[in-house]
Amino acid sequence: MKKNKKPEKQTAEKPVASIPYVKIVLCLFLICTICAGLLGATFLLTKDPIAANEKATIESALKRIYGDKAVLDDEAVPVPEGQNVEAIYLLRNPDGAPAGYAVRVLSAGFSADIDMIVGFGADSSIRKVEIIALSETAGLGSRVAEEEYLAQYIGSSGELVLKEDIDAISGATKSSKAVINGVNTATRCLAALGV
Repeated sequence: MKKNKKPEKQTAEKPVASIPYVKIVLCLFLICTICAGLLGATFLLTKDPIAANEKATIESALKRIYGDKAVLDDEAVPVPEGQNVEAIYLLRNPDGAPAGYAVRVLSAGFSADIDMIVGFGADSSIRKVEIIALSETAGLGSRVAEEEYLAQYIGSSGELVLKEDIDAISGATKSSKAVINGVNTATRCLAALGV
């Protein structure tokens, strides 16, 4: 007699639950849309205050260069083609005669760009260099923003050479090069204007 074989236990494989991919995609799309909307709204809310703050910073730097009596000309000075500068400002004396030009330049420093304004007198010599913003190493590269260091640029004209015309800060050569490169860029831009 044949023994009845017991049927082997069949393990019922449960079907893998299908992941609702559509729901995940829609959820991610919704999250991204909300985040983009919030970023856009933040930009719109902060755009005007940031622009006003930047304008005040520039006007303050221009006053430190030219004094309270010089007036910023209303007409924008067009940047000559091929010049790597942010803006050019014409300043006038109270009698309307040109007091000089100020050139805003971004120059690559050690940590980030150094934002500076180079002020030129009516004779095209450097009146003063003002650092608007920098992120250089504190106590080292940041020393390029000190009055004593920037004072060596006053009265200079033409292309300048580091360690010949201008002293570098020991241990902060990259930051010193950034400032002199920015000043030379501003000088070339002024020359391109024909001033």
